[in-house]
Parts: sequence; structure tokens; C-alpha cells
Amino acid sequence: MEQRQSLMSGLCLALFASLCFGFLIAGTAEGQVLSSSGSYAVNFSCSVSSNNGGRACVVECPIKSGRQTKMVGAKAVCNNEVTSTRTSLDSISIGRLYVEEVSLVSVGGGDYNLAGACWFNDTTFPYKGSYPMLDDIPGSYANSVGCWDYDVNGGDCIIRGTIYCQ
Repeated sequence: MEQRQSLMSGLCLALFASLCFGFLIAGTAEGQVLSSSGSYAVNFSCSVSSNNGGRACVVECPIKSGRQTKMVGAKAVCNNEVTSTRTSLDSISIGRLYVEEVSLVSVGGGDYNLAGACWFNDTTFPYKGSYPMLDDIPGSYANSVGCWDYDVNGGDCIIRGTIYCQ
């Protein structure tokens, strides 16, 4: 784990620049066996409080019996205003990401710009709503997740969910 964290931290510094000070590898817990086929559910949570830079995390599937398991699905919920979520993960279908709240900043004249987003893998989810996750998640053993919120008191955000590995 130590070597992987060092490697991933270096990748983070190269890829996420301003988001890296909050870097974390998440989802390395043993997980829960879902079926006799050897599937595992690994929960993750990635959040930041009072920090406009956001938070980047990596979720990864566990190694079982000397073999790296790979993702077969995921689901997540995100909030770009606070560091908690109201939505139960049980209510979200596998393959979906739900954004509860988005951060808006006034730019004058009654207009607002988005000031936050969540991401899973290579897809950013800046608007409130339920979204399908990408088809390229299955087969990978690790993905980046994160969120950011920019406001005057420092950003607060969270993305939490479950990856399914086999």
C-alpha cells in the first residue's frame, strides 16, 4: 500500500495540480462479498471542507487470492455545497451518479455561473440531477473521483459511493 500511495500521489501532483493537497487513496478496504461469483462492494467517501481547491481521491478494487479484482460497476452521490449527503446510496441504481446540490456564484445582473462539480473517472458532473456513469468503468481496477466547490467561505463538497469489483 505504501508504494502504491507514493505512486498515486505523484500521479496526482502531475494530473490534478491544485486539487492534490487533499489527495487520498480510498476504497482499499476488504469489501463485502456479494455473491458466490466473488464480487466485492467497496464503499468510498471523498470530501473537503473550507477549501476552494477541492479534493481528489482514487478508489480501487482489492487484491483477492493474489489477483487484482476489476470494477464491474459503480454508483455515487455528490453534494457541492456541504460535506454530507441526504440521499441514501440504497436509492441509487448501479451505474448512476446523483448530484444533490450545485454551487452557483453571482456574476451580476441576476446571472450565475457554476462554481463547483463532481467527477468520476474522466466525466465531470456539474449540474443537479441523476446521470449514467461511463461504460468504460468496467475492467479498470482504480478510478479517480472528486469534487470541488468555490465560494467566499471556502468550498465544501463530498462524493461518496460504492464500486463493485470482481
